[in-house]
Amino acid sequence: MSAKESLRDALNGVHLTALTAAARGVRSTPELLRNLNHTLRAMPAMAAQTAEEHLDTVFAQGFTAGVHDAKGTKAVDEPDAGDLHALEWMKTNPLGFLSAVGSVAQSELDWYNKHLPGKSIQEARQLVKGRAEAAAYKIDRIVQTSDTKAVTLGRLLAWVDEPYRDFYNYYWLPLHDGREKDVSLLFERRNPMTYWKLRKTFEVDHVTPKLVINRYTGKREAQISAINCRCSVARSPKSRTQLVNDGLISQTEVA
Repeated sequence: MSAKESLRDALNGVHLTALTAAARGVRSTPELLRNLNHTLRAMPAMAAQTAEEHLDTVFAQGFTAGVHDAKGTKAVDEPDAGDLHALEWMKTNPLGFLSAVGSVAQSELDWYNKHLPGKSIQEARQLVKGRAEAAAYKIDRIVQTSDTKAVTLGRLLAWVDEPYRDFYNYYWLPLHDGREKDVSLLFERRNPMTYWKLRKTFEVDHVTPKLVINRYTGKREAQISAINCRCSVARSPKSRTQLVNDGLISQTEVA
């Protein structure tokens, strides 16, 4: 079993166990709602305790996979102090891992508070059970997003010190499956980019709300790329003409 699968299963286990416990032994729907409020508000702390070791492994494997992708057959570097700081950022920043767990817990809690009042305790228990089992895909998205960010970070940091770094074009690549965000498509239109423009896209624009037109509703809205992000980064060699135009080689040099 991979680190991602272990993390996903651990989080699903915590979520399902906590909600099952909240529903056990209660005799009224209001009592169940009180238990759910208490349980779901504690979810980030429970997830942090459960996920710590798994998340570190997911980050390390994703990071080194990104470095390996970027460097090809060269040795894979271990994360240094700066990279581990990035891991802490991924865990705790407003768009990071624990925040994502908290957002899922809050959305579930909002759903329960809307749909459980007026239901019998038997109906309410069944709704909680079904809802808890159905939430697995949300947890899977959180884990996948964390892994994607680690791989991207590994690639970006592997490229930074290469002597021929500027001899490449850099790309932001959304996963075109109909679920990509409009803000991700906005970043894609910047392609090809310089290394530093791609780096800014990931480190700054990726975590900043951007006003876009939602292509499905036609309405203007703020979107954040980092939430449930499935985008990747890549690069390709510049053409000889581009190298000349960018002043990287002379007209007489052999590319």
